[in-house]
Amino acid sequence: MNGQWIVTYFSSSGTEPGVWKDGMEDGVLVVSQDGESPQGPFTARLSFPEVRDDGFEWKMDILAAGQVLPWWTSSCKRRR
Repeated sequence: MNGQWIVTYFSSSGTEPGVWKDGMEDGVLVVSQDGESPQGPFTARLSFPEVRDDGFEWKMDILAAGQVLPWWTSSCKRRR
């Protein structure tokens, strides 16, 4: 998994889809997207620390005001 990755993420929450870009960081696929909230600018970061043939783990963190805020984690299993 080398090079730049581009991920398009759709949510059922009614938020706009976004394009997330970046690549590998210390063996982990990490993609991010900058945003703006009433509290100020932030970066949303999706990390895929474990990608396997049968599924993957991923999480979202929010980086704002010099802090990393864990937002959610998810485990996805491939159906055959």
